[in-house]
Amino acid sequence: MQNWLSTLKPQKSADGTFIFALPIDEKTTLHMVDIEDTGPIITAILDDPEKYVGQDI
Repeated sequence: MQNWLSTLKPQKSADGTFIFALPIDEKTTLHMVDIEDTGPIITAILDDPEKYVGQDI
């Protein structure tokens, strides 16, 4: 989500409206995660790495 206002920000068109365009299929689900929300997850992984070896998180 930190990229929202830089990389993913809407672009202003010539008529003054804003266009939000991403080069992805319209049926693609776009998951957004705030880096501040990942801290507890990363901490748990680093505290017990063997538990997470080979796991998809």
